[in-house]
Amino acid sequence: MVAAVASHLENNGGVLVEPLPALATMLQLNDSRWFGYDVDKAFTRLRYIGNWIHNGDVQHLYFPVNISDAHWAVFHVDGIKQTISYADSLNWEMPLTFINLIRRWLNHHRLPPFNK
Repeated sequence: MVAAVASHLENNGGVLVEPLPALATMLQLNDSRWFGYDVDKAFTRLRYIGNWIHNGDVQHLYFPVNISDAHWAVFHVDGIKQTISYADSLNWEMPLTFINLIRRWLNHHRLPPFNK
């Protein structure tokens, strides 16, 4: 079902759905890894996506995150409005840790700090 929704959204252009938690995992790599962001192979997918957002090829990015090893939620990065949104079926507060990680990542692509 997730694959069908992702395919439908992506076929409308400018939308990217990362169905696996790999993106969230990459964002959480330690600071020493982030120091080598431009060359570290672990960040390859993040570099592609960041460039696509910067160039306007991807205007909306959706990806899942596991919150406190307890349940799944989803983040939305809106490249047009330059905002970060969070959807959570349990109505937990938006985890600021992830917001800061997303902002750090986007900063590597010379994008301004997106609002939440």
